Formats: sequence, structure tokens, C-alpha cells
Amino acid sequence: IIPEKNFISFSEAKSKAEEYSGQKTLKWKYVKNKNSWEYNFWMFIKSGKAQVRIDASSGDIVTVKKKR
Repeated sequence: IIPEKNFISFSEAKSKAEEYSGQKTLKWKYVKNKNSWEYNFWMFIKSGKAQVRIDASSGDIVTVKKKR
């Protein structure tokens, strides 16, 4: 995936999500959310399943959702 020129790369976003969760990515999407683009990553963690959303322009973690 080649994001717009001011966005962080997929590999940078994936590394950030995996570093934050401590797990490998199982599934991912690059989606438009309202007025911004995000990388969404899903992974299994000890307490169940987690989704990490990263803003594509800033590289900031937007949300982390955990499900059992």
C-alpha cells in the first residue's frame, strides 16, 4: 500500500501497532474514517482480541478496543 505522500507508511503503522500490543497482526485495513484515513489492525492478546487504530497522517494511536 502506498498512502498519500504526507501519511506514514503501512510498515511504520504495523510496527507501531505490534509494538503497542506486543503481538503480531492477524488482519488489517486501510480505511477512511470521517475526514481522515486510518490503519486498523486486529491481533490476539492474552485477554482476547484487540483492534488498534492508527491515524495515517499523524501516526498517533486513535483507539484500542479489546474484546473477550
